[in-house]
Amino acid sequence: MTRFIALLLLLLSTPAQAGDYELVLKDHEFTPAELKVKAGSAFVLTVRNEDSTPAAFESTMNTRPREIIEGNSALDIKIGPLKAGDYHVFDPFHIGAEGLVSAK
Repeated sequence: MTRFIALLLLLLSTPAQAGDYELVLKDHEFTPAELKVKAGSAFVLTVRNEDSTPAAFESTMNTRPREIIEGNSALDIKIGPLKAGDYHVFDPFHIGAEGLVSAK
C-alpha cells in the first residue's frame, strides 16, 4: 500500500509532458485566435486537434512545411527562436481555419 501511495504522489507531482504553448483546433477554429509568445526564445508548440477528422497545420513561422494532425490527437512542434512580429497559422484542409502567433 505504501508503494502505491508513493507512486500515486509521484505521478501527481510530475508535470504533464506538453509544449510551452498550445493551440487547439476544434470545429475547424484555432483557440486562442491569437497566441502571444516571447520573441527571441525557442519553444515547443503543442497543436491539439479536437475534431474527429484530420487537420493540417501550416504557418509563416520557421516550421516544417505541413504537419498532419490526426483527429483527436496532438503534435509537438519545435519553433524558433522567432523575431518580434506576427505569424499566421492555418489549416489548408479547412478554409477559414486561421490564427495568429504574435511574438513580442
